[in-house]
Amino acid sequence: TVHYAKIFYDQILPEVIKISRPALDGKYGIQHIQASVLTALDCAIICKCDPLPVILACAFHDIMQSDTTPTPDHGALAVPYAYNFITQNFPKMHIGTIDSILNAIKKHSGTQRAPDITAACAWDGDRIQKAWQDIYKYELLNTHNGQNLAGMPPSSRDAFFNKLDK
Repeated sequence: TVHYAKIFYDQILPEVIKISRPALDGKYGIQHIQASVLTALDCAIICKCDPLPVILACAFHDIMQSDTTPTPDHGALAVPYAYNFITQNFPKMHIGTIDSILNAIKKHSGTQRAPDITAACAWDGDRIQKAWQDIYKYELLNTHNGQNLAGMPPSSRDAFFNKLDK
């Protein structure tokens, strides 16, 4: 977990901050992206899924979303930025994996079920945050871990994030 968190904070997050529309603490801001990535990383590890594609999908999912004006196509708008970043920084990544990441980014903001494990973990990282705000039904999460996390009481959420912070 520490290895992948380091990749996120050292290599991915600085680029996300540079190109992201939302403010640091906005509804779709950098704090939301960080929490989503850490939650998605936890899901990926529990689901025995490669964490790097999950982190990348989650890191770029809301970079084109506006805090002030709804941007329904924000996922599709983020795809070129994610593609450029991935191909420049992870040039040996398999094209099928890249396609999975880009598809997860493009289609993350609906109620559909995830097409693969990368999208399932990335979407759950994002949707858990929304479930905690009562704007997303936890039953629509894709992984068993996601449903468990989304349904946890507020007192347990702090313990969960304290564990991730360590």
